[in-house]
Amino acid sequence: MKRYATTRKKRDKAGMMVYTTTYYPPIPIENEDVKKWKEDKLDTRIIMGPDGKMTEAAGKYAGLDAINARANIVNDLKEAELIRAEQKIVQNVTVGERSEQPVEFVMAPQWFIRVLDYKDEFLKRSEQLNWFPEHMKVRLDDWVNGLKYDWNISRQRFYGVPFPIWYCKSCGEVVVADEATLPVDPAEQPCPAESCVKCGGTEFEGESDVMETWMTSSLSPLVNANWAGTEGRKGDMSIYPMSLRVQAFEIIRTWLFYTVVKSHFHHDNLPWKNCMISGWGLNEQGKKISKRDLEKFTDAEGFNRYDPHSIMKKYSADALRFWAAGSHLGNDLRFNEKDVRTGRKVVIKMWNVARLCNILLEGFDPNAPRPALADRSVEDRWVQIELAKTIKTVTDGFEGYDYAYGREGLERFFWGVFCDNYVEIVKDRFWNPERYSEELRASAQATLWESLRTLLALFAPYLPFVTEAVFQRLYKPYEEISSIHIAEWPGEESELEATATPGGMVIILELLNATRELRSQHKISQTKVLEGIRLDLDGADDGTKQMVRDLLGSIQSATRCKEVSYGPAEYATAVQGVKLEILAE
Repeated sequence: MKRYATTRKKRDKAGMMVYTTTYYPPIPIENEDVKKWKEDKLDTRIIMGPDGKMTEAAGKYAGLDAINARANIVNDLKEAELIRAEQKIVQNVTVGERSEQPVEFVMAPQWFIRVLDYKDEFLKRSEQLNWFPEHMKVRLDDWVNGLKYDWNISRQRFYGVPFPIWYCKSCGEVVVADEATLPVDPAEQPCPAESCVKCGGTEFEGESDVMETWMTSSLSPLVNANWAGTEGRKGDMSIYPMSLRVQAFEIIRTWLFYTVVKSHFHHDNLPWKNCMISGWGLNEQGKKISKRDLEKFTDAEGFNRYDPHSIMKKYSADALRFWAAGSHLGNDLRFNEKDVRTGRKVVIKMWNVARLCNILLEGFDPNAPRPALADRSVEDRWVQIELAKTIKTVTDGFEGYDYAYGREGLERFFWGVFCDNYVEIVKDRFWNPERYSEELRASAQATLWESLRTLLALFAPYLPFVTEAVFQRLYKPYEEISSIHIAEWPGEESELEATATPGGMVIILELLNATRELRSQHKISQTKVLEGIRLDLDGADDGTKQMVRDLLGSIQSATRCKEVSYGPAEYATAVQGVKLEILAE
């Protein structure tokens, strides 16, 4: 069905005329001129053509563009003494995004799909969808409730999918191409009918309009399932409805909505079960990163801080991906180059800690029996407990499509638990082997091997390249799979995930934190080996005293000191009744 609509006209930078068409609603709206037109049942006069110039219906102004026509009208009114007064006014005027010239509106017949009669059904579909985040559902509901016109699916452009339609030049009768002959372009191919069934005419004119982008892109789930069985491929509707639609929030009212509409009409169901809505990438000023940003901020060396290729060349693809993964569901993500540098630091740290683990794992046989978790040291049990919690956090993040939530939990473990604490503590077992038993070193190696492998799997979606490189070097010779990216996801150890940090490990960590604080106060490097630390246990209970004595080796390793002694100290630690002092040269 064709109805009248408005078409926005503008010229692009190349001088080409661009038209954007919008349906003119048949229901009354509040514009005074339109209301008057309808109340008085005035004739529809098309006074502006698609070329932006006045038509013959404009009388003496025919052939003029809008600006000159308005100027002439004002002059004529002045000459006729019909203008009582003039004053300057300020008003909003729609302008072209690129040309920045005022947009004019013209009326032209358009193609529509009826949707107004089905608003309640579309709202039910919205209820059936699983929204991530849930609050984005209101955007679709508001759009459907606010619909005032049907879906205009035609555009007056030079490109797009053509309508397979011809018109009889004598009576206007419509001829539609047979499905078996599709695709066809009526602008280039003859009408399949030899004569008009209505009037017998033999001359036909092809439809010049093309379909709007959402008309065709809304079929994407069906195209993926090869619904039509084209190109020699068998249709596979078993994958339809699909599991997930990923998209930004601004096209909920277009791409998402129209895809739901098409699926509803074609198959009476939803096109997918879940929809994950992202925000925008913003520049430092909080504005959406645009193509203009790519043109504007390129330096003499060709680097542009908004261009993905420039960023990847400078910082790596992993670093850029890691930054992008910091976007929470539905939220915008503001770009800052320092955040990409942070991603690169994670990449470098992953590579360096893997190299260190490789050194510490010298002589380790992954195929040999490993110590049971219960038989491992308190540090080894602790890192496995924290890792189990992290697996759950990352898993929950991905299952809820909030990959930023998972990334944050993974970062906390990687830096705060694994690198800064665990590896720093256990490496002393290998640098100073005379202080430790073979059992403790075997425990550390087994834990390092297992923990790093799990970390590679958890980091793989965020840092695909460095994790794959480490996997190939360390783990591929011992596994049947060819890549970390086809490995099974780490299983959650529910018992470990619910286990509290061992009391002994709490003491080690608190004494480590106290030592670091005193290093900062005395401006002593955190990497410098101390002459020793002195512990004052006079205020501690017997259980704490005994636990400290049992953990002396671990405390010495964690605090990076040559020895641990007992005596008076001033700094009160978080361990009840225990004070600490550092001894430096």
